[in-house]
Amino acid sequence: MKHFIFLVFLLFGLISRAQLNSKSRHFEKKVHTFNRPEIVDTSFAFLWFAEEKFGTATSVKMIIDTVLAKRLHPGIKACIAYTSYDLCTECQWGDNHELGTRNDLICLLNEALELGPQSSEFQQAFLRSWFRNDSLALEQISSCGTIPNTSTILNMPNSINVEVEEDFVIVRCNVSGYNFREQKYWEYSRKNTFKLTYYGIQVEDLYSSNVKIDYFKWEDEL
Repeated sequence: MKHFIFLVFLLFGLISRAQLNSKSRHFEKKVHTFNRPEIVDTSFAFLWFAEEKFGTATSVKMIIDTVLAKRLHPGIKACIAYTSYDLCTECQWGDNHELGTRNDLICLLNEALELGPQSSEFQQAFLRSWFRNDSLALEQISSCGTIPNTSTILNMPNSINVEVEEDFVIVRCNVSGYNFREQKYWEYSRKNTFKLTYYGIQVEDLYSSNVKIDYFKWEDEL
């Protein structure tokens, strides 16, 4: 009789443990699936410049694939926004800008990514949520600048291209800048590599090429 009772308790224990393990695996699977970045391997151009003609005159215009931007996974949006956080993308002060402040700076890239004005609380909260486990990235994000088109010194992207492979996102950005006061112009490229995890984004590598500097001279007025 004692052996029978022991066998009953043993069997009950094994069944309970099996049910517990099954529930645990089921829970882990649900969490795993819920947090898994649903991203397909791809590559695309996100930002570039194109010439526009107005009669005999020609101008250059910044182009952003706004249709694609609306379909992007939020994690990819965060990688693009992080790579370009300090660049001017046709930024102008908005209607709610108050003189003497740095608020309400409207930038084409932020508008395309639906992140609100540059350095706004919404943009900062969005980036902090994705990079919450990367202390260096968080420090970088906190120094986000507000640079309008009219600035004497600025950097801007000439192109932004994105590659996605499994859990990795590579953002390539060609940058140009100028200093009107010193009549100086420069170019360099960035290649930032990110890893999307179940707990946010981790910066894997930040690469910047050597800067090529040139000088220009204003034409004398006739």
